[in-house]
Amino acid sequence: ASRESITAALTNSAPRAGCRDLWRSIWNAVRPDAGNSRGKRNLIVFCDDPPERSPGDGLIAAVNASRMIVQVISANAGANLEKFCRKTRASLTLADRDDVATRQIELAYLNLLARYEISYWSTSTASSLKVRVNTPEGWAETSLPLSCS
Repeated sequence: ASRESITAALTNSAPRAGCRDLWRSIWNAVRPDAGNSRGKRNLIVFCDDPPERSPGDGLIAAVNASRMIVQVISANAGANLEKFCRKTRASLTLADRDDVATRQIELAYLNLLARYEISYWSTSTASSLKVRVNTPEGWAETSLPLSCS
């Protein structure tokens, strides 16, 4: 791909027929027959308004079964979007201004180039942090106690 074709694809608006609701777009990306590409697929989702409808258990199961890395960038976090991210272990980043959203999208793409993955799911009842490292030679895991102050 050339820089010009990428710029054109990200600059031009999609035709109205190509604009579907968020959950249907995600379903189209994760359904088993969506593509025959080899390797791990990744999904970066940007939405300026959180969806009013709930994602549904079928979509959540499909995203989890796809084993995709899902990164969500949104101007607002609604209960349905937070539920989706929590149940699919997707990262959720809030970006309330255009310049912040642009930077967060760039960081999401850069995150895909990293040879490691950092994930954190916050809960008020967490008592420890589990750290897992995977390498071609093997893996290691440890738990660290958390102190709430």
